[in-house]
Amino acid sequence: MHDESKKQFVFVVCYLLVGLILAGCRSVNTQLNDETREGRPDQESWGVEITLTDEGIKRAVVVADHLEKYNERQFIMLENNVVVDFYDNTERHTSRLTAERAEIEEQSNYMRAMGQVGIRQRGDAFYRYPGLG
Repeated sequence: MHDESKKQFVFVVCYLLVGLILAGCRSVNTQLNDETREGRPDQESWGVEITLTDEGIKRAVVVADHLEKYNERQFIMLENNVVVDFYDNTERHTSRLTAERAEIEEQSNYMRAMGQVGIRQRGDAFYRYPGLG
């Protein structure tokens, strides 16, 4: 190859590489800009433990592997190994609810347990309710 041909070859290769890099960057940016937050949770947490109190008295402890919170809908989804321990006015443990998942409507504080649901009251047998929800 002559020096002039080598220069042209190197120029063409560099031009193509720069073009590919810029095209790749543009497509990634375009893809990211096209994504929306619609339908996605506002907050997510893993390995969650939440203590609920009423006037400073522990009423329940909620544990779940995964939590999704949706602010606009005022809605919380708990998933995987949901356990809720309930307590009386003296903070004595009274019962336990287990479920595959649960939904909480924040405005009404209504919780719906779904999947394999089980309930155990202090001193009682464990009751399992398959497929609730």
